[in-house]
Amino acid sequence: MNEFNQNDISYESYNDYLGVRKLPSVVMNYLFNNCEELWKLLYYSGDTIGKENVQNSIKKSMISTGSSSGDENYQVMFQFFTKDSTSKANSQLRIQVISAESTNKTNVLCRLGIQCIVENGNMIIATDEARLDNRALAMAQAIIKSLNGQKLENAKTPLNIDKSIDRYSGVVKYDFNSSFSGYNITMSCYV
Repeated sequence: MNEFNQNDISYESYNDYLGVRKLPSVVMNYLFNNCEELWKLLYYSGDTIGKENVQNSIKKSMISTGSSSGDENYQVMFQFFTKDSTSKANSQLRIQVISAESTNKTNVLCRLGIQCIVENGNMIIATDEARLDNRALAMAQAIIKSLNGQKLENAKTPLNIDKSIDRYSGVVKYDFNSSFSGYNITMSCYV
């Protein structure tokens, strides 16, 4: 009679998807510390040219800690904009996992959606980069510059916006409603 010996079996642990759940907050933490231009674009209602960096205490007050149904005073939320969303914020950043697809037992391709939303009446501003700049596009570019190629906590590969790795990656202009428009960014990584 053969006895079963667990040491004779070699296997890799199955992916538990925990990295998928943590990705939005990991991305926010990275942007909090590494994307000053984004925070200027979110905080200042007018032009950002020559403006000082936003203090960490103010950044913290801009980030919602709950569901977006009472978050009209926040600029950063972890739930996508819907047709009935309301906001007093001039500019918004919304982050949410779009999909998580298992490619094998240990790897999950995670798509992260980032919405850069701006009130239409405040879209064109002067920034340090351009005198006639599109606030939403400036937000998207600052995010991509900061995140593209970054190996974040709990991720097996760097976050990227590369169609050769994920055909859904990219930036798309979007009208969220009659008052707000901007861009949807799709980035991905393996977790």
